[in-house]
Amino acid sequence: MLYKKETARKRAVTSPFIFYPPIIVSFYAAALNFQVIVYRNQ
Repeated sequence: MLYKKETARKRAVTSPFIFYPPIIVSFYAAALNFQVIVYRNQ
């Protein structure tokens, strides 16, 4: 029972890390593209 609680807690902790990276990566790529566009337009 305790083991199940621990794995559930671990899954609850790790699931955001599985869910969020695509969003963070897309924001990071958009920011990089924006910087490149601004740099080239100067």
